Amino acid sequence: MIPTQRIVDRMIPEDRKQLPKQIRLTSSERQAKNEAENERKMHNQFSDYLRLRKQVFQFVHANPTKRSTIKRGWPDYTVICKIMARLRPRPVACLIEFKVPGGKLSPDQIQCFNELEIAGIPVYVVTSLTDAIELLIEYFELPREILS
Repeated sequence: MIPTQRIVDRMIPEDRKQLPKQIRLTSSERQAKNEAENERKMHNQFSDYLRLRKQVFQFVHANPTKRSTIKRGWPDYTVICKIMARLRPRPVACLIEFKVPGGKLSPDQIQCFNELEIAGIPVYVVTSLTDAIELLIEYFELPREILS
């Protein structure tokens, strides 16, 4: 007999380990797994976008599938603009955090982002690749034709 999702949700972890892999996750574990996969997809798409524009951007991105060696809570991306679209001085780095719609910041992220804000370095939370690209264009005041 295959248990329903409701039964699986109420089982203790030791008992769930005996179930086949495809049905042993609780609803909340399944949702967290899906959110992580969607976030990873956005990361991959954004990294590809930045790599294709390496003449304009350089970036630092911690691999979300591996244990991080940078400060806990640090934003997903530190993007550096290599060109000056205008002659006036402006920030050259932008900090970006990806979250799936409805995703929440961890306590470590909240603390880190607050510390960065106090230091005068804003962190931007985006929920899509389009939002991230638009943010870069606005933040660095770049002409759109450069990024085409």
